[in-house]
Amino acid sequence: MNSKIKATLRKFLSVVLAALTVFGCAGAAFAAGSDASGTVNGVDWVYTSADKTLVLSGSGTLGEDVADFGLFGGSWVAEHVKIGADVNITTGRVFENFDFVDEYEVDANNKYLCNPDGVLMDKDKTVLIKYPAGSKEFSFYTVPDTVKTISYRAFEFSSALKTIFLNDGLETIENFAFDNCGNLLYITIPGTVTSMGKGVLAQCNLLNKVTIEEGVTAIPEDAFDRCRSLETVNLPDSLTTIGDIAFFGCTKLKTLKLPKNLQTFTDSPGRNFGGLNIALTVDPENQYFSTDDLGVLYNKDKTLLYYCPNLPYTFDYTVRCDLNKYAFKGCENLRNVDIAYNLRAIPTYAFNGCKNLNTVTLPATLQRVDGAAFDSSLNTVNYRGTEELWKLITIDSYDNSAIKSANVVYNYSEEEEPEEITFTFDRSKSTVTITGSGTLTVNDIKKWDTSEINTYALKVKIGKNINVTDARVFCDSIQPFYYMKSFEVDSGNPYLSSLNGILYNKDKTKLIRFPAQNTTADYDVVECTVASTVKEIAPYAFANTGVTDVNLPSGLETIGDYAFYSATKLVDITIPGSVKTIGVGAFRDCWKMTKATLPEGLETIPRECFIGCRKLESVNIPDSVTTIGNMAFTGCALKEINISKNLTEISIPGYTFSGCPAAITVDAANPNYSADERGVLYNKDKSLLLHCPNFEKAFTFDINCNIDQYAFYNCANLTDVTFSYAIKKIPYAAFRNCGSLKITTVPDTVRMIDQVAFDGCGMTEFYLPDSVEYVGTQAFSSTPLTHFEFNDKVDTFKNIFSICPKLRTVVLGKGIKKIESGALGGTNRIDTIYYRGTKSDWDKINVVDVASALKNIKIVYNYGQTSGVCGDNLTWSLQPDLFQITVEGSGDMYSYDNAEDFTWSSNADLVTGVVFGNGVTSVGKNAFNGFPYLTEVLLGSDVKNINSLAFANCGDLMTVAITAEGDTEIEYDAFDNHNEKFLLICDEKNTAAQAFALDNEMPLVTVSYDEEKKVINFKGTLTVFESVAGRYLAYYASRYPDAMYLHFDVLTFDGIKTADSTDGKRFECVDPDSEYLTFKDIYVKISVMKDGEEKDVTFGEMLERYENGDYDAFYAEIENDKGTDKSLVVKAFQAIFKPILKITSSIINFIKKLFK
Repeated sequence: MNSKIKATLRKFLSVVLAALTVFGCAGAAFAAGSDASGTVNGVDWVYTSADKTLVLSGSGTLGEDVADFGLFGGSWVAEHVKIGADVNITTGRVFENFDFVDEYEVDANNKYLCNPDGVLMDKDKTVLIKYPAGSKEFSFYTVPDTVKTISYRAFEFSSALKTIFLNDGLETIENFAFDNCGNLLYITIPGTVTSMGKGVLAQCNLLNKVTIEEGVTAIPEDAFDRCRSLETVNLPDSLTTIGDIAFFGCTKLKTLKLPKNLQTFTDSPGRNFGGLNIALTVDPENQYFSTDDLGVLYNKDKTLLYYCPNLPYTFDYTVRCDLNKYAFKGCENLRNVDIAYNLRAIPTYAFNGCKNLNTVTLPATLQRVDGAAFDSSLNTVNYRGTEELWKLITIDSYDNSAIKSANVVYNYSEEEEPEEITFTFDRSKSTVTITGSGTLTVNDIKKWDTSEINTYALKVKIGKNINVTDARVFCDSIQPFYYMKSFEVDSGNPYLSSLNGILYNKDKTKLIRFPAQNTTADYDVVECTVASTVKEIAPYAFANTGVTDVNLPSGLETIGDYAFYSATKLVDITIPGSVKTIGVGAFRDCWKMTKATLPEGLETIPRECFIGCRKLESVNIPDSVTTIGNMAFTGCALKEINISKNLTEISIPGYTFSGCPAAITVDAANPNYSADERGVLYNKDKSLLLHCPNFEKAFTFDINCNIDQYAFYNCANLTDVTFSYAIKKIPYAAFRNCGSLKITTVPDTVRMIDQVAFDGCGMTEFYLPDSVEYVGTQAFSSTPLTHFEFNDKVDTFKNIFSICPKLRTVVLGKGIKKIESGALGGTNRIDTIYYRGTKSDWDKINVVDVASALKNIKIVYNYGQTSGVCGDNLTWSLQPDLFQITVEGSGDMYSYDNAEDFTWSSNADLVTGVVFGNGVTSVGKNAFNGFPYLTEVLLGSDVKNINSLAFANCGDLMTVAITAEGDTEIEYDAFDNHNEKFLLICDEKNTAAQAFALDNEMPLVTVSYDEEKKVINFKGTLTVFESVAGRYLAYYASRYPDAMYLHFDVLTFDGIKTADSTDGKRFECVDPDSEYLTFKDIYVKISVMKDGEEKDVTFGEMLERYENGDYDAFYAEIENDKGTDKSLVVKAFQAIFKPILKITSSIINFIKKLFK
């Protein structure tokens, strides 16, 4: 319903309701928009006109039983609706036609309803009752995941919405849910929907694409009623039923594939598609339907014709089976029909609306013509039976005036089959002769081998019984007649004529086809002077020809669709003032055209008119022009664009002028458009940027308002954008093909990045801010991206990276619930996906058709986690400067079957050390399984259990210190696949740990403290590794701060060969037979130089000094156990710790604080 009709209806209903009030038939007196009040089902309502507010109070439920237009009087003009605590509303029908409401406000104590973002829902958010249709805040809306039902007319007349995202899990969409969403562009119906009401998307005038996901089984009646911009509908294989007139009035829908399981049209296919030019195709596995080359729909064995499309050219058709009702309904270009089949009845509406039907040939077997079968036009009936038989035919009286008034030719006879159309090629004369009878079609051409014709045919002779209504037979993509120079038509042909080698209709009012006359040389001149009698240039008349100059006659009125399409040598064109109509794409891809002159009086520059005319610099836009169609000047080189006050409609300006460098000027009196000083096009109040020219030099841009789809499309010289306005949406193709644009994020106000928004841009990495809820398909296609990060809000990973061959890493957030088919795009080179959730979370994601590809990609779980929970009372944190994970708190650690379920798992490649504080009582199963660079583990004094595979497959793990004095139980496989140099250190009282080491033949060192001698004793062979920071030494120094000596039975320095060491030659306590520098039975003390004197210090004092950063002041001394006077500085200690001295200092400070 358009706005004028709707407004009229409202006024009418208001008058009616007011009249009913006078006669006592309504609950309250009101007039539209005036103060009013009343009570319904216990709910009190008050409308106040001053603030346009409707308030509902009292206690009661408003549902289907009371819902009706006028329920609240004339308050449908309300802009605010307030709902009290005890009011329940169960259907959107209660607020039918409340199209101005900007928010539904619900009392916080209401136990039935809520209003997230001003949208009315039931309390648990499973039913979306009503969207505020008057809200202008957002151009998109995402239905919450909790919603199962979208109520009756929930979104009707929500004119601001261009995109609505429906949630997986949605089950029911009620009647007219999205009716008259006038700016809605596309929508996807999730496969979880089991019920859709009638008219769900009716009269969505700009709706361009609908995707219905696998799982949906039925399309309801009136589903897409009068969606006049609908071009693409994807039907799932699960679909079994299409409702009555589901596609009525979808005039731009040109193709539709019927899926393999479709069984039923609720009424008939002809009623559904009647009058539309939809070339149907059918899945070959379908058991109920089939089609022919023209897109005509039959039953499976072609014994019943269901639907014939209204082909875009005049055509004849021969029927060879029974007809279903509405079979040819609305075929306005159908001229002649021959029913060459012994059918007995012509069903109702079979040829209804065939306005140009001239002749129908009927069989003698015909017995009945049902109602409205021939209602529009019919001149002649060729009847193969006698006059007596004709009189026996029952012709329904309802709307069959055309057949009743037609001239009937009885006993009509002809050859059962018309003479077959034949091609004869005489190569010696370079001539093709077309003979036979009928209308020549593209399919006729395709039946013949045209390879020689393409190369050698220079003339085409057309016989007397051949008609040509579609110029495409001579310019199809297979390029027959490419070099042809002339047509010659038999003088007896009643349909066609030729003049100067050009093909015309009989009276030369229509130029049908100019001979291609393509040449191999660019400089050849091919001129055409169109006959002065011509009123119309037919569609495709000059398409793909070599014409360079065309003189159009002064009486010309119409230039057809794609008339000069790809006439790539045409340089300029002057269109006479008599022309009132130019067809779609009339001059598309005329690459050499530099100038076009349009006539005053022309009102519309049509869609695609000059698209692809890349050298076109000059086109005058006459003051008479009121409308410019989509893509009219896309890819042109226009130097100036002047918009008059009368030009009030430019379809998608950003696309229509994309790539044009021209600064735009706008007449100040224009009611719809304005421009700034740079020539950027806006709406009138500059609240919406419509089109930015592709300025010839590199430029940047500050966005200070909302932007339209395609706003910066093809701005190849745009290098950067800033946002001084809190933009909420990056619209469709907004920055498409901005190859120099390398931004890495968008403002944190953006909630949606639409399809192909950044397609073809220059960014190498991109990070979604937390605000973004949706990213459209191919949003970042054809970019040099190497790294991309999702946030935790986006719930679907889809095909947004098509053709990104450099993309290697992608970060997926915890919100991802589905990975769609095509998510890996055309790249197939992503080698790592970092996932912020756990392995268990990942396994719950719905993966569609990409599982095999994911097997070849490394998945890193828990990406970005630097802290978290690992037990009921345990937390963990990453110290990146120490390459260390620390576990603190009290109690047991969680255990998991997958190591990736531990939230620290993504840090596996960063960590060399793990420290457990006192209070931690266990190490969980698989806790650090597979940490490749882990070298050292320090377990606090309360660890009682080390569970299965806790430190398995840690190939660099060399030192584990278990400091508990009591027993620590260790699972047999806790350290599987450790480093060959593995060393276990434990307290001398921890007999369980010692037994584990002995059972597994592991090197073992036990630790004890002699309080009297202040000596920490290490019994066994302790190996010092250069790659191990020595956290255990820092721990024991912290645990025994009064100690002054470390005593080692055997101390080995891994990596320092005895033969190469000066120290190895000086000391009696060095084992000369060891490969690596090894001291036996030695004491180590720490000394410091202070005020020029050497002083021995306790380890506690050492730690204090280390905390202050004085680690350079220390040196270590050794002496043998006999206390001899041999006491020298051992430089080996400093040498081996030098590479990690500072990190050792940091670790000592950390451990001192952790274990204080």
